[in-house]
Amino acid sequence: MILDLDQTMQNLINSEFRSYFDLLLTVPGISRVSARTILAEIGVDMSHFQTASQFAKWAGLAPGSNESAGKVFSKHVTKGGANLKPTLIQVAWAAVKSKKVPYYKIKFESLKQRMTPKQAIVAIARKILVSIYHMFKKKAIWHPTDCNKEFIPNNVSQSKEARKLRTNVQSLLAMGMDREELLETVNTSADLYEKNLKEEAVFDHFTGEVLVTDPPTIKKAKTAKSLHISEKNVKSGSSELIKYDIIPAS
Repeated sequence: MILDLDQTMQNLINSEFRSYFDLLLTVPGISRVSARTILAEIGVDMSHFQTASQFAKWAGLAPGSNESAGKVFSKHVTKGGANLKPTLIQVAWAAVKSKKVPYYKIKFESLKQRMTPKQAIVAIARKILVSIYHMFKKKAIWHPTDCNKEFIPNNVSQSKEARKLRTNVQSLLAMGMDREELLETVNTSADLYEKNLKEEAVFDHFTGEVLVTDPPTIKKAKTAKSLHISEKNVKSGSSELIKYDIIPAS
């Protein structure tokens, strides 16, 4: 019965909504099952909503506005989208884990710097919904205006990351770290990165995580002052990898 029902739904999609279904499948994180749910909930006619913000509010993904006498009591998302909202949250989690298309992953890491992970994932779900709104109106595949051809946000660049590094250097010097310790920290991180590349390790440029098959050798005498190594076990296929997050010690 389940197989018959799946086939019936797919036949309806193929006969009336195939083009919109294919558009949804271009969005990172959206599977065939979630695409069916989204189509069933929102339809294909976006003329009912004047703006994408109105559409997000209808779906229950707009920030609330519980404020009185200048005091903000709550900013929880609005009610609505009882079936649509959980689907989009699930899609958002899949999208931020995508390594092939890291657009939402980079956005998520950036949002986590100023809000909790749960709040950040709701923001990602809203971004996905807004993209769907414009895709259906223009009948165009997924490609946000603020990303390049590799699906990386345009505001991510070496110059911007270099400015962040300069800010961190100034902060470390102000906290009392001398130049020798600072240079040792940078050199140790660079040596570890090059060593792991030779070992065919997996390095995530956007999160700063290094996945290696063998733990790196790190001198405890001086390095312990400048580096904090947190070890996590990560399953990857049949082999067990160890993930190291390189974080400046406080």
